[in-house]
Parts: sequence; C-alpha cells; structure tokens
Amino acid sequence: MIPVTEAMVQDTDAWYAAYDPLSVTDKVTFIRDTLDFALTDEFLEETGFSIVISELEAQAGPIAVAPVIEKIRDRLPAFHYREIQYLEDIMVIQGLFLGDLKKTAVAAAYFREDPERFADYYLTTFRFLVLYGAHDIARAQAEAGLLPLRNSQMLIAGAEEGLAQFLLLDYAQTLYVRRSTDEPLDAAAFVKEYRRLWPLGTDADADFFYQRLANPKPGPNPSWRHDLQSQVSMRSALFWSFLIEMYEQRHMAFAVAAALWNTVWRFLQQHKGSANTVCFPTEAELDRHLAQLTSIVSTHDDDAFTLLWGLPYVANFLHNQGFTRDDELVHLKSLAKTFQARLIQAVPHDLWQYDYVHRWDPPEGTDLLEWDKEIHQFQESFTAARPESPSPWSLPTENLPFAFDLRDLAPSKGPMDPFFETNPQGRRHHGDPKRKSREKKNRKKSRQKRH
Repeated sequence: MIPVTEAMVQDTDAWYAAYDPLSVTDKVTFIRDTLDFALTDEFLEETGFSIVISELEAQAGPIAVAPVIEKIRDRLPAFHYREIQYLEDIMVIQGLFLGDLKKTAVAAAYFREDPERFADYYLTTFRFLVLYGAHDIARAQAEAGLLPLRNSQMLIAGAEEGLAQFLLLDYAQTLYVRRSTDEPLDAAAFVKEYRRLWPLGTDADADFFYQRLANPKPGPNPSWRHDLQSQVSMRSALFWSFLIEMYEQRHMAFAVAAALWNTVWRFLQQHKGSANTVCFPTEAELDRHLAQLTSIVSTHDDDAFTLLWGLPYVANFLHNQGFTRDDELVHLKSLAKTFQARLIQAVPHDLWQYDYVHRWDPPEGTDLLEWDKEIHQFQESFTAARPESPSPWSLPTENLPFAFDLRDLAPSKGPMDPFFETNPQGRRHHGDPKRKSREKKNRKKSRQKRH
C-alpha cells in the first residue's frame, strides 16, 4: 500500500489514484492514516469524504469503520458536526446491537445538539433506540427533540408525534406498574401529562385513554372487523390489552409493544372498500405491502422486520382474545414465516441491524431451536465478509425481493391518535432517511466527473 503523504492530501486526484485500487482492508488503513494530516474543507468536499466513509462501512463492515468515525470526532470536529447523519447513525445502531449502551449514548447525544437540523436521522435512530429497548436513551432523545421538532418551521406539522407517543406510553407504563402494586392512579396527573405531550388533544380525550388503561378488558365481538370506526372503545381496549399482555407475559415495554401493534395493524387494516375494515390478507397483499416498506422511496425499512416478526405476537393475542379463528391464526403465522425467510435472504449482510426482533421474548408457539438458529444468523452477519455490490435497500425497485406498484404510495390521509394509528396506509413521513443513499450516488457521480 502506498503511504499517505502531505502532497496527496493537497491533490485529490493523487489521493484517489492511491485509494481506489486498494483492498477494503487497506482502504480502512489508508483513511485512518489520512486523518493524521491537516485536512482542508476543500479536500473534504472534493473527495466527498463522508460518502467515502459511508461506502467503506458498506464494504468493510461496522467494526472496521467505528475506529475511523471515532478518530473523525477527535480530528475533525467541525466536519463531524456537519456530517453527523453520515457517521453517527451507524454508531447508534452498532452500539445497540453490541449491547454497549455507553457507546450508544455517546452517538445519540450528537443528534441532540440540533434535533431540527438532523431530524431525518434523529427520528430514524430514535425508532431503533425504542425497538432495542434502550429506554433511558430513548427518553432523553424524546424529551430533547419534542419541542424543537414541534416548533420547527422547516418540518411538516406532527414531526414530533413519535417522540410524544413514546413519552406518553412511558408514562402510561409507569402508571400501570403503580396500579399493579395497588397504588391508586392519578387521573389528573395523566390528563396534565397528556396535554403537555399532545396539545391538540382535549381533557375528554385524555380521560378516554386513561379509562382504557385503567380497564383494558375487551370482549370477543364477531363483527369487530367490519365497523371499527364506530367501536373506538373496543379498538382502544384491544390496544391497551395487547400492551399489558406483552408487558406481563413477554417482558416487553409498552412503547415496543405499541410499535408492533401499530405496524401490524396498518397491515391488517387494509384499504378495501372501507378504511376501517380489517381483513386477513393474502400472500400477494403482504408482498405488495412489504414492497412499500422496502422500496427506495420508503423511510421505514425497519417496519418490514417489525411487521414480520411482530405479526405472530399480534396474531396470538387476537386468537387468545377470541377475535380470530384457528385457521386465521395459522394463516397469519404462515405468512410471517414465509416472508421472514425472504427478507433474511434479501439482506444477509444487514441482518444484525434488525436484531432487535430477538431482544423480545419469543412469541407463543415458537420453535426455540429455530429461534436460536435465527439469532445466530443475524449475529453472524455483523462480522461476515461483505460483497462489493450495494445493499438491496439501495437497488432499483425491480431488484427488490417484493412486488411494487407506485400507486400503492398514495398520500396518507385520516386522523391519528397519540397511542395507536388508525390510518391503514402508514404514518406521516417526517423526513427522508434514504436521502443518504441517493446523495451517495449523486455525489459519487459528481466526483467521477471531476476525476
């Protein structure tokens, strides 16, 4: 490997001529050695240095790139701040996967320096914090980002809704724990906190949800699928009952259980004839729904994993509550298993990022040997050799493992309450985390033209 010299960092053509032919391992070393020099803003811009690091992470893997990012923090603090979204998102997820909450907290704190500026990645990494169960860090992110995102003139209205929902659910869980120890619930405190976090709500709304938390006992109703809008009380009771069952039986936090419920509910509540009709979809319908989640225009890749691994939990719950038949339970679980295998095959080198699905207690009826085998497969992907080709998430739509039709991406409409979503077409998009993939391509093309 040709050593990095002062002359190279003054001449981007010479630097690239030395860098491009290197093996992936040597590229990591070359970048680390480059950081020993005083790098100008012109060099960093012309090389698209943050994109180079992002590409290197995809090729070399997260373990190899983490020391590079740590060195950038120390050597190039101004550059690091400008490019946090390209550097620290992977550090947050890596820390979560490794169970290193100290590393996770350090990376997450950088986003808190300016929640509005980093809103796209602030919200993306926040979802991973919640799903991995990094409760304290998630709470810090939610409190720090709530008002900046709510009051922003740059973001769409409601950008902070996911943060507010988390804080409400966190508070609701605290109240539930108190209730289970026979400590009386404080209805007035609940209303006050509800109004702080959800200012568009009313005292009556707060009282309604408080009652659902205090009395979460829905009864079987054979017509539940056909007229949900007129059965708000029952639908809400189902939601709270699910959260409590997951907390009691699967040691799952309310916020995590809500993420499962909301993601699966959007799938079950298909837009067929009525937005309030819940059905049990076919394989083709699940295929189409997953295409929306994994397409290049989607902002929620993690929803595909949350949906497929969350579906058995929701299916078991609905069956145990008497809301589904035996054959419907089998059908939903079969769909989940079929598409889990497809998704694993589609992203074999990125599985580790989504290992939060194994941080939950396995659902009822799980083959534990298969579960352990799957855990090993996800964990192995963290250190597995990586191909030079891009991740399937950044490929053109026709190369994805699922069918896709742009007509399925009609703008979402309809109201959303603070605890669970009633809109079958998905949550409101607050940002564009996949912008990184597109910017990477554009900046690489621009760089190639210059050189």
